[in-house]
Amino acid sequence: GAAPAPMRHAAIGPGFDEAAIEEALERAGVAYARPADVAEDVARRLVAGQVVCWFQGRLEFGPRALGSRSIVADPRNPAIKDRVNGIKQREPWRPFGPSILAGHEAEWFEHGFDAPFMLFTLPVRAEKRAQVPAVLHVDGTTRPQSVHAADLPAYHRMISAFHRETGVPMVLNTSFNRRGEPIVCTPADALASFTGLGADVLAIGPFVVERGATAPPAEAWPVTRDAELAALPGGRRLALRVTTRCDLGCVHCTLGDHPLQDTDGAPEDLVRSLVAGRRAGCDELVLMRGEPLGRPDLLPLVGRARRMGYRFVQIQTHGRRLAQPTFAQAARRAGVDAVEVMLLGADPAVHDGLARVDGALRDTLAGLQLAARAGLDVLVSVPVVRANAGHLRRIALLVKKLGLQRLQLAFPRPFEWPDGVHTEHALRLSDAAARINVAARYAMKLGLTVTTEGVPLCLLDPALHGSPDAAEDFGRHRVDDLGLVHDRFDRVRERMRPDVPACRECAARATCPRTWALYLEVHGSDELRPLGA
Repeated sequence: GAAPAPMRHAAIGPGFDEAAIEEALERAGVAYARPADVAEDVARRLVAGQVVCWFQGRLEFGPRALGSRSIVADPRNPAIKDRVNGIKQREPWRPFGPSILAGHEAEWFEHGFDAPFMLFTLPVRAEKRAQVPAVLHVDGTTRPQSVHAADLPAYHRMISAFHRETGVPMVLNTSFNRRGEPIVCTPADALASFTGLGADVLAIGPFVVERGATAPPAEAWPVTRDAELAALPGGRRLALRVTTRCDLGCVHCTLGDHPLQDTDGAPEDLVRSLVAGRRAGCDELVLMRGEPLGRPDLLPLVGRARRMGYRFVQIQTHGRRLAQPTFAQAARRAGVDAVEVMLLGADPAVHDGLARVDGALRDTLAGLQLAARAGLDVLVSVPVVRANAGHLRRIALLVKKLGLQRLQLAFPRPFEWPDGVHTEHALRLSDAAARINVAARYAMKLGLTVTTEGVPLCLLDPALHGSPDAAEDFGRHRVDDLGLVHDRFDRVRERMRPDVPACRECAARATCPRTWALYLEVHGSDELRPLGA
């Protein structure tokens, strides 16, 4: 028989016509426009420094985004690499490749050839390197994709338009997806991913969606319409970060690798997040760390959330602001139901040393007492690290003496600085679990309710197996992390706390809270053992 024809391109997956795309846009309630030529429009946006999510034609097959489901940017801009890595939540050293018009490969790459599948690494010609720093690896190489007009007509037209404007026949190209998720497939996938990524524009079929158009404008939800939201059904929980700022300097703080450092959410964006959460069925609200009580507009925001129909509001805090006269009472009146307060030690040497602020323990303890007196439900949360692991029984006794009832002992998530993962403050998981078990038995004898976080069941006493960390349905949790939206947190949680081979035969596999992916990358899984195997 005849030899099979060579594979010309990888765009062989599902495709969506204009009607299906517009239906998805309408269903999402977003504002969108139809430029005269989406390829020309996107090229102008790239020249202006924007980052564009590009959704055109049929989904590509294989290991690379190849111009059907791509994020594209200007390769000439040396700052764009860091911005796109931030959008994708990737390590800052990771490189990007270009999509180049077929026929120009030899001009830009040593030994350049037609490479339509972005599988080969080539040196960029020395005289060209300064022109495309955003797609240049530290060794002067890159991994290009050749783009043919007959195979990817819209992508070829867009790069051609960029070439006419700049003299550079290529664009930076990376996959259109959020960290840990597959490349988007459907228009609904594209809208959800674009909303969470923080890119500037979504070019989807013949339409463009601007950043910020994926939620109703703040003026579309005046206070007079809060009652409409309050009438919507509930049953889900929204975890909303309003700031990454904090006035402590904790050595173990998991905000250390957050892509948005020292950032406050804009008030109008937070209102949009609350609206979107109610429309998604959320009527419980958790305001995550940094230090939300540091925002002067926080209590009015809580009041707005209650009028929208959030029936329960919890705040994660270090508790120091609660020590200010009448603040805890004001928080209760505004609609705060509960606080999760971080406690690092039972004496100033430990707590203040870990917080790196003198007097922090004094303020936190006063805040805990005033919060309880104001009628707030208080959960004391202790991140178990090397410096406080020997003090957990003393912490439990202190919680009891304060008249509080609930204690959480957490194995904190590791985080990665640009120079690598720092482990000097962390215990090994098995050591932390052993300390947690001893302290939990003591705390329960004192009459406290004890829960854990981040510790697999195989390392915990059976009395701790019922913690919400294991029993909760995280599919009902929606997370809005300063615009990085995850509508179902169970999927994200599975990536953050992966299922490892050591656990595949475990009888508790379905309910085990597991532990952190980055910890397992550094230390492996030898500490884990299957239960009931």
